[in-house]
Amino acid sequence: MVGNYPGIEYELENISGVEVSVLLTDVTCQFTQDLKQTSFECLSGDEVKFTMVPTKRIYGQIRFPKHILIEEEIRALNQEPEQGRLVFYARGEYKDIAGGPTYPLNLCQLYNPYIDGNLTFCDPVITFSKANEGDK
Repeated sequence: MVGNYPGIEYELENISGVEVSVLLTDVTCQFTQDLKQTSFECLSGDEVKFTMVPTKRIYGQIRFPKHILIEEEIRALNQEPEQGRLVFYARGEYKDIAGGPTYPLNLCQLYNPYIDGNLTFCDPVITFSKANEGDK
C-alpha cells in the first residue's frame, strides 16, 4: 500500500536439544528496477536478539520503516512482466548458549505478487555485503 513500509513474517523452531541464542543483523529491504541486479549493499539497522529453548517455535515480524513504498514502486512490483524487485535480507546466526559453535542463519527473500504469502527465496546468485566488504 502506498505510503506504508514493508514487513515480513517468519517462523523459527529450535529442533536441537539445547537452548540457543539467535541474532539477526543487517536487516535490509531494497527496491530496484534493475531486474539483473544480483549484488546489494547491507543497510545498518536494528538487531533482533532472542533465545529459544529446545522445541520452541517463534513467529515474528521484521519491519522496514526506513523504506516507505511509493506508488511507482508498487506499480513496478505488480506489473506483468515485473518491472521491479523488492529484496529482503538479514544476516543471522544461532549458537548454543553454553558456548557451542555458531551457525549461520541468513535470510534472503523476494517479493512475488503471484504466490501465497508474496515471498519467495532468493536465487543463490543474489548477494549482500557491507561497504568495503566482500559478498556474503
